[in-house]
Amino acid sequence: MGQEFMEGEQGGLAALAWLADQEATHRHLARKLAIHFVADSPPPAAVDALFAVLRDTRGDLGAVARRLVALDAAWKPPLSKLRAPVDYMMAVLRALEAPAQITAGLINTSQFLGQPIWNARAPNGWPDQMADWAAPEAILRRVEWAFGQAGRGAGRDAATLAEAVMGPLIQPETLRAASRAGSAREALTLVLTSPEFQRR
Repeated sequence: MGQEFMEGEQGGLAALAWLADQEATHRHLARKLAIHFVADSPPPAAVDALFAVLRDTRGDLGAVARRLVALDAAWKPPLSKLRAPVDYMMAVLRALEAPAQITAGLINTSQFLGQPIWNARAPNGWPDQMADWAAPEAILRRVEWAFGQAGRGAGRDAATLAEAVMGPLIQPETLRAASRAGSAREALTLVLTSPEFQRR
């Protein structure tokens, strides 16, 4: 690309700084951010908006984070990003107000759900799209684990919990299914494994 850099650490740092300042790098980062925070197939306008900030600020991550939060596409339902296993696990535990002591078993849980802690795939890390997390066995494991956790929420009303954690995003079909469940535990499981709960 017509560039020469000296040997050694300083040359390596100069090469990285040059690469970080390229429009192709800014475009790549903009798309990765939009995929993670907006949608698996983000609207081109969202990618363009993030790219413009990175280009104009020469890669200021703080500036692009502020722009990302302000994007309409990042907030508009329907929610399309499937929670990764660890995100899903945390969402369930927060919804059920799980006690702090439960953290002792979470390393095994993350392994069971397919995203073992501190063991991301090299060199790219964990995948960031639904197709990578939504295999039938993976979803079945979520249901199995959520059923076990729902036992901790004994006595809780599933509709009340759904309203508290999802508000207007909860679908009538989910509430109907929960109201017809054979037990309070099954009702909570239906809410915690509903499509809208599994997305962000």
